[in-house]
Amino acid sequence: MIQLVWSPVLQAREADVVRQILEQASEHDGVNAVGEPGRHALDGQPGYAHLLAWAGDTVAGYASLVEPRSGHDPMAEVVVAPAMRRQGIGRQMINTVFERGGPSTRLWAHGDLEAARAAAAEMNLVVVRELLQLRRPLDEEFAVPEIPIRSYAGPADDAELLRVNNAAFAWHPEQGGWTQREIDIRRESEWFDPHGLLIAPGPGDTIRGFHWTKRQPGSDLGEVYIVAVDPDQQGGGLGRALTSAGLNYLRNNGAKTVALYVEGNNRPALSVYAALGFEKYSADVAYATKGRS
Repeated sequence: MIQLVWSPVLQAREADVVRQILEQASEHDGVNAVGEPGRHALDGQPGYAHLLAWAGDTVAGYASLVEPRSGHDPMAEVVVAPAMRRQGIGRQMINTVFERGGPSTRLWAHGDLEAARAAAAEMNLVVVRELLQLRRPLDEEFAVPEIPIRSYAGPADDAELLRVNNAAFAWHPEQGGWTQREIDIRRESEWFDPHGLLIAPGPGDTIRGFHWTKRQPGSDLGEVYIVAVDPDQQGGGLGRALTSAGLNYLRNNGAKTVALYVEGNNRPALSVYAALGFEKYSADVAYATKGRS
């Protein structure tokens, strides 16, 4: 018998068990079971509810739910330990997540796997959002206009980074509404490289835009992690210039391939990335109940 238990914060032992399940699921499925925000949530980031599926003394599955906030729908992720699948546990967890989050809840399926599509069809869920991963080889140097670009200078830049990020992504459920905590978490990550956070300075201490690159230590895969341009500065090619500068930085520092994530309906961004040689690599999709798309 499965017992489903909600908690506002996971105990350290529980979080460790969940990380093991995520690692097993990633190895089994070939994709990460939860996104980066969900992994940070295991460390106690506020605004999440955590669901554990207990089979006796064993954790058989895990779900996280981003609690509703103004202007954004609740977002959820569900994973079942590979050894515990095909027993209806995932279905129970998904129903419980929708009961708590309400009909506007969006459920992520990373990798758009066949098993997830089949489960969604059985449960009458429909795709309401698509997040594409694009990739291209870093086999050439990119032309960059002669504009001032500098590296991250430390915490003194944080207030402006937050201002530009939150203005540029005010519409975005995950990227908008950042606080100092989001920057602190990433600055403390093993992949953080201050030289890979490229900034286009403005008058005084202001920032016009930035490109935050990312590369895990020892990996030859780089990432266009965040490109944000102050809305007052958009439309003049600054975003493409920052993107190109970051691609050159990744290439010159050991990355052989670069990835990025972009909303499937963001036509202007897709046009820019296509012109830079990016092609679709994979997709994550968000499901909702029918009638709530």
